[in-house]
Amino acid sequence: MYTVRPPTKVQAAISLSIAVAATAQKPSVAATVGSAITLFVNALPIGAPLPLTRIAQVAYAADPAVINVSQLLINGIASDLVPPASGVIKAGLVAVN
Repeated sequence: MYTVRPPTKVQAAISLSIAVAATAQKPSVAATVGSAITLFVNALPIGAPLPLTRIAQVAYAADPAVINVSQLLINGIASDLVPPASGVIKAGLVAVN
């Protein structure tokens, strides 16, 4: 007997702080970074981990005005998020300060 099950959804609450160039509008840059991170996380395939350093890379790539990323946490801890083999990670609250 076989069954087909949907993947287990693993929510990732992400928080980080960014520093931006003096000429940039921080709220606008933060919104761009938050959107880029959400799109990246929601595109992860089933079983793929969410590396902490990859989130920082996405933040830097989202806007050239980002000059530093710090205080990066996933679900309140500074560690990669690894779903079960049949799990898929989806973005929860993404807070960019």
